[in-house]
Amino acid sequence: MKPFFALLAVLYLPTLANAGIGILAVPTALALVKNVGDIVLFGLCLRTAFDLAYGRTWLDPAGCRLLYRAVGALGIYAVILAATDTPYGPPGLFGPGLVHAAMVFIPYVLFIVPVVLQEKRLQEAAGEAPGPRGVREREN
Repeated sequence: MKPFFALLAVLYLPTLANAGIGILAVPTALALVKNVGDIVLFGLCLRTAFDLAYGRTWLDPAGCRLLYRAVGALGIYAVILAATDTPYGPPGLFGPGLVHAAMVFIPYVLFIVPVVLQEKRLQEAAGEAPGPRGVREREN
């Protein structure tokens, strides 16, 4: 996970720059929610990826679950903004179509992955993970 953390850190820098430009260039409420959300939630995901890469614990499983659900919801919100041609960043980044909508959503998926893995690791460490059939097995 250390190489993935390094790649996420590299991806976070242009995302931070893009969101900063979006905050300055498009000061609307819709764009502000998306851009500030990108900065904050991606930063929290990066912190969780660091914890996963180096075996530390910062969030509990419930916090990880809340974080990846919030990032997923923000990703859907970004796709909706892109699909409705609502300006939220530097102009000319994406065009219409399903491929461009997927391009908007891919960074959100990349930032969700380490949070989901961290939640799974913490659940397994606590013995809360579901069994092979998807049901928690009770020990006798």
